[in-house]
Amino acid sequence: MARRLEITGVSRAEAARLRADARVQAALGALPAGAPGARLVVADENGPKGGRAFRCAITVGRSARSPVHVESVATTPRLALDGALTKLERRLARERDLARESRRRPKKYYAALRARASAG
Repeated sequence: MARRLEITGVSRAEAARLRADARVQAALGALPAGAPGARLVVADENGPKGGRAFRCAITVGRSARSPVHVESVATTPRLALDGALTKLERRLARERDLARESRRRPKKYYAALRARASAG
């Protein structure tokens, strides 16, 4: 099921050209089904002054947990999106690994109770 994705800062044609929707949905595939969605913001930092510095920020809402926010700055919107997606994938993988590791090890009080029961 596709999650809700809000894209601001670029036109629909630019978002389609970047394939932003599909790429962010693929990165969100690791989240549980109850995750509410994401927001993608692309902004030109320098504006009409000249120079090219695009900021891409992705905020992913998660049910019962704090949202994940990553951003990247690059010379083109595509490079900024690539950097932000790389950071998002790395952050989600790290949190998934930490959650798996904490479930794998028994809690201290549980281990002490089991040791006491086997000793007595």
